[in-house]
Amino acid sequence: TLRLGAVNRVHGLPTVVAEPEDAPPELGEGRDRTRIQYAQWVWTQRIARDWDLHLAHARQELLYRNDEPTREDGGDDDVLRFEALGQWDITEARLAGPLNDDHELMLGLEHQRDRQQRLRYFYVSQPDDGNTFRGRRTGVFVQDSWTLAPRQRLLLGLRHDRGPDGGRSNPRLAYSWADDAGRQFKLSMGNAFRAANRSEA
Repeated sequence: TLRLGAVNRVHGLPTVVAEPEDAPPELGEGRDRTRIQYAQWVWTQRIARDWDLHLAHARQELLYRNDEPTREDGGDDDVLRFEALGQWDITEARLAGPLNDDHELMLGLEHQRDRQQRLRYFYVSQPDDGNTFRGRRTGVFVQDSWTLAPRQRLLLGLRHDRGPDGGRSNPRLAYSWADDAGRQFKLSMGNAFRAANRSEA
């Protein structure tokens, strides 16, 4: 399966450029721009003993830019710009299948490569001193699913992620029960991991 997508949105906003004394404010046009592009390739295949192999790779880009016209007292017109740019690749592999009639196992690997992370806040007329960062994150996970009774399931999971700032393991535990009408009751407990972005690091 191949998926492709793109969004390019530009939104004009009235913005106060100057506020003269005894006169109405002078307005200019600010602009918000959002650009999203992605491509994803997915391959799934049934292999021996009813096990499914899932491979996927995605390349994504997100740009957000906000331009606000401005003018200092007695100065020239300028534009104050905030820009956030991210470009990254994600590769994923999963293998899942039954060990017996009541027991299913899933093993997985996920790797993310941040080709570019950039945050900038500057006047367009001045030199841009923004920095570009790169990073990597790798995660491995296992999920163990047991059928305790015809409508009762127990799920055990463990995931370990490692990035530039070290690693972290997160467990997961879930129990679900369904009645004859299809209503479901679930109890779950777990943690999740997200690497800090450049504005949080």
